[in-house]
Amino acid sequence: MCRDIIDHCNVLVLSLFAEGHTFNFMNVYSDNEFTVIRLLAARADTLPQFHYMGGDFNCHSSAWDPVPRPANVAASHWLLEAAATIGLELGTVSNPGPTHIPRDASKRPSNKAAIKTLNKMQHQAALWITGAFYTSPGGGIEALAGLMPLHMTLAKLSSGSVTCVVSLSDTHPVRSLMSGHHLKHATPHACSIELMTPALKAKVKGLLMQADTILPRAVENMDPFHALAQPGLRLLDCFCDHIMFDAPSRSPPPPPPPSGDGPSAEEILDVQMWANTLIRDKIHVPKKMAALAAMPVPKSAHIKPIGLKMLARAQQCLYLNAFLQELEGDTDTIHAVVDGSLPTAEQLQATAAVIIRQQTEQLHWNRFVAGRVTAHDTELYAIQSTVVQCTQHDAKQIVIFTDVIGSARVAVDPTPHSGQAHLLAVCAVLQGWLQGDEERTITFVDVPSSLRWSLHGQAHQYDTQLCVPLGRDPALTINSIRQTTDLWREHEWKTKFLHSPLPGAAFLWLQGVDGTQLQPSSKGGPWIKLAGSDNVLFARMCSQRQDREHILAYCHQYTRISIDAPVLGPSLVCFLKDNPSAFAFPKPDQGVG
Repeated sequence: MCRDIIDHCNVLVLSLFAEGHTFNFMNVYSDNEFTVIRLLAARADTLPQFHYMGGDFNCHSSAWDPVPRPANVAASHWLLEAAATIGLELGTVSNPGPTHIPRDASKRPSNKAAIKTLNKMQHQAALWITGAFYTSPGGGIEALAGLMPLHMTLAKLSSGSVTCVVSLSDTHPVRSLMSGHHLKHATPHACSIELMTPALKAKVKGLLMQADTILPRAVENMDPFHALAQPGLRLLDCFCDHIMFDAPSRSPPPPPPPSGDGPSAEEILDVQMWANTLIRDKIHVPKKMAALAAMPVPKSAHIKPIGLKMLARAQQCLYLNAFLQELEGDTDTIHAVVDGSLPTAEQLQATAAVIIRQQTEQLHWNRFVAGRVTAHDTELYAIQSTVVQCTQHDAKQIVIFTDVIGSARVAVDPTPHSGQAHLLAVCAVLQGWLQGDEERTITFVDVPSSLRWSLHGQAHQYDTQLCVPLGRDPALTINSIRQTTDLWREHEWKTKFLHSPLPGAAFLWLQGVDGTQLQPSSKGGPWIKLAGSDNVLFARMCSQRQDREHILAYCHQYTRISIDAPVLGPSLVCFLKDNPSAFAFPKPDQGVG
């Protein structure tokens, strides 16, 4: 939505871009004095071509509205006169008319049918996940599948949508209905919360009232129309060749060759000894040696083979050490390591740490509190502080090591979402720094926290030593508010499930390995994993997880023309036509299970 074309609280302009063409749509709300109509008539010769969203205006005329209604002659006169002055012709009306919602609640469409359909779909999904019989009780099966009741899911989504108010512009019409600091630059409406009496506020209910009352002042602010967030002007659009992301592969080495007439036990033991020596001395392990060292020793069950994950971590550490050694020998490079930490105690704030080095000299180190935020927001805070400090030094390359590469990718995307203030600061600083020299680059390197890499371990230890209580009005973000809401809804669901007849009288209450009663999952995992057994035993169709890769490429229950999995649209359509039961929940003839 654009404000550079015309900036007024009662004018909404939506610009769409397709195949090199721009389509501008405009919606207008006119008051009794026709303020906006007069403004459009005065600027008609400077405005671009607009597509009229018919029926949404409250100024009507028989010239463009085919729906019979009383014409607002006073309002439409200004537009028709301005169009005739600059020589515009009346185009063909493409919209037959608006969609009206009756004021009588009894005549409105009911939501009962939609809720019933969603409940049925959720029950069928639970049967597919758990592999239970079609006649199984709904509440217990949905709990086993990790699915919350539909009404609680909708309540969770509604509570999380309160934060959408933060993303509105300062002159958005919705802000005129709110009060206090939520008004921003909007003028209070006659029916706004700002002008309500305390007695009336106690009676009025709804999502807008909830957002105005509950949303704290400490939550972050957003700018949906910032210049750095416009398409074509974003940092990645202008300097895509100067911003790089280096993520060493986290996948283990290729699987070992099949057993049979393979190497003897002595050969495998020798290779394992050599592999351990190379890992200890931080030397690259060849792929063939890694595959052979991962094989089990014949007739020697007491000797454990070297795990594939261990070999993968060793390869990643070798790569990072070699890269760090290369950076320490370059005088035009500044490298830094960032870390964000969430305390285990709820009464403490999240913290972040930054260590900046040039060659072997430590230029800057700092740690600070981030507030009551998520791990993603803490990492964004650390990256923002690092970029600001690194750009103050004379260097042609900046390398930042982080254990959350996803946050690094978001750090250069200033579009409106949680943590936008940090993103705008990063993009503004990097834009000026990259414009100063064409040879300047910045690289974000992924360092998995499971590696326990030495340089990142120093930053993590330095970070966790800082403990600051929450205090009064700590900093909050949209992600932290939504996370708190989700956790509260999940706790409510578990409490009601344990103290309600929802599971059914014949429901088998299970206990975990520690003897405690198992509670329902809200992330979609079966309970058998919590009971200490293998998760793949819970799948219904075969002994593997029913994910997309398995269904498309490996599962023997489906028909395939090609050996390879479908990767393009036509091949996927052919696969779905040959296998109509894939990714669907049809009612079987003989039941499920």
